[in-house]
Amino acid sequence: MKKICFFTGSRSEYHLSKNLIKKFSNSKYFKTKLIVSGSHLSKRFGNTISDILADKIDPSFLIKINDKLNSADEISSSLSFILKKSNSFLQKNKPDIMFLVGDRYETFCVGFACLILNIPIAHIHGGELTEGSYDDNLRHALTKFSHFHFVSNNVFKKRVIQLGERPKNVFVVGGLGVDNIKKTKLLNERILIDKFKLKEKNFLVTFHPSTLEVKKSTETLKNLLNVFKEYKNFRIIFTYPSSDFGNTKLIKMIKEFKKNYKNVEIYKSLGTVNYLSLTKKVDLVIGNSSSGIAETPSFNTPTINIGDRQKGRIFAKSVISCTGANVDIKRSIKKGLSKRFLSTLRSNVNPYGSGGACDKIYEITKKIKINKETLKKKFFDIK
Repeated sequence: MKKICFFTGSRSEYHLSKNLIKKFSNSKYFKTKLIVSGSHLSKRFGNTISDILADKIDPSFLIKINDKLNSADEISSSLSFILKKSNSFLQKNKPDIMFLVGDRYETFCVGFACLILNIPIAHIHGGELTEGSYDDNLRHALTKFSHFHFVSNNVFKKRVIQLGERPKNVFVVGGLGVDNIKKTKLLNERILIDKFKLKEKNFLVTFHPSTLEVKKSTETLKNLLNVFKEYKNFRIIFTYPSSDFGNTKLIKMIKEFKKNYKNVEIYKSLGTVNYLSLTKKVDLVIGNSSSGIAETPSFNTPTINIGDRQKGRIFAKSVISCTGANVDIKRSIKKGLSKRFLSTLRSNVNPYGSGGACDKIYEITKKIKINKETLKKKFFDIK
């Protein structure tokens, strides 16, 4: 049996990977462990470890960190703590392969621990771009730490190879988010309407800090909230921003806004079923979350992507990008609601695949051979 270990540090990345973790955990070919950290263990962000337990996945190791992260010192302190604790766990358990998803700083720390312990890494969702945050740097660094790469499409495969990775170790499997949609039983429309008090028209909003432009994030959210004042007849559902630097101010602004508008509701975390069910039902998904880019197009629900946080990603026809300027946000929302724009989505295709990523990753991993040569990475030069 191969010893496999997964790591999760945020609701978004767990939301992507949970079916993959389940598949490996239920297999007779693998012995699977799970490290949990980040916002999962924070009351402030909804204690989303409860989602993991509800999915009947048993965490092997918990790393609780400071959940406010309002300064560089606090971020550095949390990073060093995750590195120290994950190093201790991995040194004791020594998995054959460590699976890491995406681009967050918590994930980067575990990747670095694996690097210095000579533990092979399988990285999922490499080769993508998000130029508005330092997640971009972390993702590419994780690519260089890693030995096997599971990417969403051929464009991302090309980028990973461009970073010097061997083509034979880069596998196009599609996006985990799309796969998750295929495997999730969504709520009945009547139940959904009653549960969230939906109106005839509805918005689902997730606005994260842009870690390279924290001040600009605040200004952009202020503009967005001002625009929402014109939509009093709409149900506007907010989910909390990520635990990245700058989140405290954004959360405060959203809470203050809700005090004056009865049509607004805020959730720390919706969970997979609620979030995907709402994504299908609402009229617009609004904000700067990767879910609006990689998953929402599968429902043909329009996404209003605000600012540069997701700049560089491949967008479906259903994604309308705009700046954080008040007038541009207004224009984009109007376009997303228009019959003319909605009619163009009949030919909409999600560039992150049509499902099947979990099965592909599982079957490929069964065939992977781990030996002394695995860790001796040679830089692949493009000729």
